Amino acid sequence: MKIYRVFRMLLPFMLLLPVNSFANNIFTEGDTLVFQTFVWTNHYGDQPDHNNHQKLINLEYYFSPAQQPFKQNFSDWRDDLSRLAGAATFRNSFDQQSVYVYGGSRYDWSMTENTNTYVKLTAGLL
Repeated sequence: MKIYRVFRMLLPFMLLLPVNSFANNIFTEGDTLVFQTFVWTNHYGDQPDHNNHQKLINLEYYFSPAQQPFKQNFSDWRDDLSRLAGAATFRNSFDQQSVYVYGGSRYDWSMTENTNTYVKLTAGLL
């Protein structure tokens, strides 16, 4: 039973691996792989049955600017979008194990010389 749990947690990350195990050049110059986790949650309308320990594990892959899929030239801010793909596993507010596999874009924005922010929009299967 424990092996099943481990497999279920690792399944989203295994989906990011190439189908052909002999594939060369999985990563190209400029690609980025980001690992994220989350250790604490505070619900705005806290209720006793809400889970505040999500145990989030997230892996995101950012395509290099030269190799971005579905790349078009718009001649505006959309040309600066970074394409991404990712997968996450976590426990939702009602303590149910959840998996999110997604794709999307990220727009980095420099507000001032020392202040940067970004907007990320994703869509996928939950």
